[in-house]
Amino acid sequence: MEDIGKLIERSYLVIPQRVQVWKLAFNEWLRYKGWPTLPLEGKLKKEEENDKEDEEDRDWHHFKCLVLALPLLEHALRRVFVLANGLSEVNMLTAG
Repeated sequence: MEDIGKLIERSYLVIPQRVQVWKLAFNEWLRYKGWPTLPLEGKLKKEEENDKEDEEDRDWHHFKCLVLALPLLEHALRRVFVLANGLSEVNMLTAG
């Protein structure tokens, strides 16, 4: 699982300010699947620790993964669009 965390940290598609949110989204999916999760830092780590009581409700983890991941995926697609079209990063807010 540490490899996934390192991949997230190094990816061009992930902005540095959102690395922990990406990891949290992956953790929700991993919890949905019943697999070990990635280590988190700071406030998100505390929130995930407090979220242990709904371990049984797998659908809830699936829903939380989607809610967290969809905006992140949209931003990743914007980064791809900007890169593919040779635009400056300033255009990222209006790309699409």
